[in-house]
Amino acid sequence: NAFFHARTTVQGCQWAGILRIAFAVTALSNVLMLGWDFGAFFLPSSTRIPVTAGRDTMDQDTWTVLEWMPQSDYAYQMAFGLYVMHLILLGLGVAPRYQAAGVYFWTCMFRHHNNVLWNDEDTVMKQLAFFLFFWPLDHYTIWTVMDSIVAQRQRPSTSKTKEQVSSSWPMWPFRLVQIQMCLIFISTGLLKWTGEDWWDGSAVYYVVHIDDLYGNWFNPSWIFGYRGVLQVLTWATLVLEVAAPILIWFPRTRWGTLGSVLAFHVGLDASMNLNFFHWIMTVGWLSFLIQPDAKPAGNGGSASKKDCCA
Repeated sequence: NAFFHARTTVQGCQWAGILRIAFAVTALSNVLMLGWDFGAFFLPSSTRIPVTAGRDTMDQDTWTVLEWMPQSDYAYQMAFGLYVMHLILLGLGVAPRYQAAGVYFWTCMFRHHNNVLWNDEDTVMKQLAFFLFFWPLDHYTIWTVMDSIVAQRQRPSTSKTKEQVSSSWPMWPFRLVQIQMCLIFISTGLLKWTGEDWWDGSAVYYVVHIDDLYGNWFNPSWIFGYRGVLQVLTWATLVLEVAAPILIWFPRTRWGTLGSVLAFHVGLDASMNLNFFHWIMTVGWLSFLIQPDAKPAGNGGSASKKDCCA
């Protein structure tokens, strides 16, 4: 199946390294913001939301390793420190696959401990952390930077960057992210199509009057102060969320669609208070920059052991 098993080029592997860094920075920013309220919502000594009350917000069949840890503030702070450490090391590219597993694990554990402060961007981050298990993560790491410095100091014999990093990779790990992004858009788009407020064009009007969601730095009155403009934005959102997951798969419409989707997320992030949701969605959509090689692989389509298993 060429859709899943075609291979990307070294440029695709390089984009994977860039998106690894972008994911780590976005997720780390989100976790550090969560850290401001960590003492009030997560520590056993908290009187605002006790551990038992936090667990009551979860389904009964969920589990968390935090239940088995010593119920002390120090133990919980150490666990949170490990969470942050995994994200930092993931961005640096130090054992990145292990760090992605750590990010996924601790995201699940803390969310299962207390679901009050988590929302949809955390769900997307958890999904992307899982998909990163299968990506080539060895480009643009601290090790490749060090090798470049060594090479610039005229010691090329000690630099092994070209032999160490992947130059080809199957497309299926990237397809998983691409399909996930499309499913998110399709599901939200279809749900909106069932709402009367979206059909009559009034949905965005109501959104801009919700104080806790609307009112970021970009809110010009010539856009958000006129009902006609808000109706156009409402219907444009419907069209984009239904059409983009289809048009982005065709080469002729891919880049225009991707540009429209990115502009959509940037615009919403600039005008609404949705934390890091649009940031992490942007990272996911940028996976469409990774495309299969138009040329067949050499040596009868074979690839080196490093390319397959890195």
